[in-house]
This record gives sequence, structure tokens and C-alpha cells, in this order.
Amino acid sequence: MQAFESVVPLLTRAQGYRGHVLARGIETPKVFNLIVLWRSLADHTPAFEASEDHEEFMRGIQAYLSEEPTVYHLEGGDLAAND
Repeated sequence: MQAFESVVPLLTRAQGYRGHVLARGIETPKVFNLIVLWRSLADHTPAFEASEDHEEFMRGIQAYLSEEPTVYHLEGGDLAAND
């Protein structure tokens, strides 16, 4: 998704950003899931969500959203990949 790649720098320079994964659903290829790892909940909300970078991030992908994104926060666990 080229639109997402253009806004990634806004995300990666955010305070507390630790990484992300953007994955397309297999059964639902029009659905994308974005998982962002933050150092703390406060780094995401209110810090990033209240920033101008977040506003620009959302403007950059708004045309590709069919509805308001669902945001939820998880605790624990690490992302791991096996090659």
C-alpha cells in the first residue's frame, strides 16, 4: 500500500514508537490490520493521537478507509517471525 508507505515516517518518528506490522487479511483481502508497538500507552494516547503528525498520518490514508478505524490496545506479548 503506497499510501501507507508515504506516511510511515510520521509514525516511526513518534515518541515511544517501537515497530509496526501492516497485514492484509487472507479471507478478507480488503481488510488491513495495523499493529503498532509502543513503549507505553501514553506514548500512543494521548501523545501521538493528539499530535499534528497523527493528523497528517490519518489524512494520508483517509481516502483508503471504508470506515472509521477500530483502535484497541493490547498488553503483553512480543511479535516474532519464524523464517
